[in-house]
Amino acid sequence: LVGTDGGVQTYGYGGFLEPLDKYLELYPGGYFDPQDVYPQFLDANRVEGVLYALPYYSFGAGIMYRKDIFDKYGLTSPKTTDELYQVLEALKSGLRGEGITDVYPVTMRGAPGEEPTLDVAGFVYAWAGYPAWFEGGAMTPDQIKEKKAMPIFTGDFAPGFGAFVEISQKYGPPGISTHTWVDMMNIYAMGKAAILMPSAINAYAALGVTEDEQVKKYTRFSKSPTGSGGKQIQSFWTFSLGINKDSRHKKEAWKVLTFLMGKESMQ
Repeated sequence: LVGTDGGVQTYGYGGFLEPLDKYLELYPGGYFDPQDVYPQFLDANRVEGVLYALPYYSFGAGIMYRKDIFDKYGLTSPKTTDELYQVLEALKSGLRGEGITDVYPVTMRGAPGEEPTLDVAGFVYAWAGYPAWFEGGAMTPDQIKEKKAMPIFTGDFAPGFGAFVEISQKYGPPGISTHTWVDMMNIYAMGKAAILMPSAINAYAALGVTEDEQVKKYTRFSKSPTGSGGKQIQSFWTFSLGINKDSRHKKEAWKVLTFLMGKESMQ
């Protein structure tokens, strides 16, 4: 079990996962058809062009919001990050102006660990216009090694990171720096946030557990806003399965893997 937020890259490039491209060529058809998967989710499991895992569970970014609250204050879903700030400020002013202190403009996740990294990386991408994590714009393992690039926490990285922190602190609920996906889901489910972003999948989960009829009736989805770098805020991830490079039964493992990842099994 590996995720595309580091597991595939670490264990694939590190030689612990079996490359899978040859199996697709040798055993076409069967349970798994690559055409059934969005290309972006399949490509997310590639490192330097080599496929190391198949996606089991995948999600992308977006904004889930309360249309009734937006309508109340004459707001529409933001298309840019400048508009996002305007919407958040209007929500804060409107809610506080009515004396509503237990509903917040936005809920996100900021707990230490891999979770917020998915979203912080998406903010950095939107403001920088590329994944500004390493010196010189290095993105792949080979590029990082060739350039001997070190991680950067200034320059192009800083604006997106700063925006994530500012929005969390200024417009999010108390304790957001400790919140995981479960917290952001529950806050939205209880009707305590007007927006959940950028991992919209967690608002869909909230709709499955909420007892708040307003949340059920008025929740809407919109695309992530575009940042100053010309890219949309992202929260992109797949939970994937691969084959151990040291497996003595790789053909059999491939059959099991393709059965589990196949359309019939998924449905």
